[in-house]
Amino acid sequence: MITAITVQPTSNSLHAAYRPIVFQVTAVSLFDTFIQPPVVYCDIYFGGVYYKTVSKTIPLASGEWQFDIQDAAQEYLRKYLAPNAGTEFYQATPAMTKSFCRFRASGINTNGFVVPEGLIPVQGTGSQPPVNGGGTESNSFYIVNATLQHEDNQNLAAHLNTYKNGTWSAQAWPLTHRPQPYPIGLSESDYYPIAYTGISPLKCINVYYRFRGQTTFHSATKCLENPCPIVQIVHSEVTVIDETAQELQFFHQVMPYYVTGVKMEYRPINSEDDFTVIFYDPEQGSTPGEGIEITVPRDIYDVYFTAIGNCSGGRTAHLVIGETL
Repeated sequence: MITAITVQPTSNSLHAAYRPIVFQVTAVSLFDTFIQPPVVYCDIYFGGVYYKTVSKTIPLASGEWQFDIQDAAQEYLRKYLAPNAGTEFYQATPAMTKSFCRFRASGINTNGFVVPEGLIPVQGTGSQPPVNGGGTESNSFYIVNATLQHEDNQNLAAHLNTYKNGTWSAQAWPLTHRPQPYPIGLSESDYYPIAYTGISPLKCINVYYRFRGQTTFHSATKCLENPCPIVQIVHSEVTVIDETAQELQFFHQVMPYYVTGVKMEYRPINSEDDFTVIFYDPEQGSTPGEGIEITVPRDIYDVYFTAIGNCSGGRTAHLVIGETL
């Protein structure tokens, strides 16, 4: 089993994909805590979804098992080019992700076979979503598809802090080496890339500018006007517990960053009673192998899902599910 994570990224920290992202763990065998395990596994998750596993059979001289996930991050992340002459905010989702790792040890059973620890994750295919596994979980942090030159500060956040001008949030950074001042000609199109890791979603951006030769600054405000996405139920399942009870399980798509919650309402299909209402974290509902589970009396139910947060829109997804006696 894993006894400790001794080296890991700081919670909510920002990292470049083309720099080492290192973990070190200590572990003992599942069947004999006085010896080392034959294999230690590092399960890598991007956006809360299992991506791949890397494993080690030989520890460091210190007895710790070391993993570097930068190769996986480089495989997963993509470039993003905003449209020319655009007038909106564009979320460069392919170029940045939130990540964590889960670590599992192993042991050798009486038949001489290696037995992995805990629930083993399953990679997704063209027809089946990935299934998350168990293990000892690390801090969650952010990786951006970026690199650093040898002369730069190798801590990405510290490097980008030197390019901040004026007052910035501690959870926001300019993803550019653009100097100040920076002239823009009339009718020219330009973007200013920003990395943001805050919990609250971005609502508006204020831009302060002045015309060449003037000393007075003008301001312009652009606010996000996001429609709430339709909650799409990717998978649903009914499990009969006994003659009177059943478990309903739901799993929906990954929500954009501005969705901070999902509201679920349900009641028996022929009932005129008020709906039972549940609010949950969208990441929980979009995690394969986990999803949302409720235990209810056996009946057929109307179930509605609504995305909520920094967006506008009403009740969306509707599902009829359940089994009668």
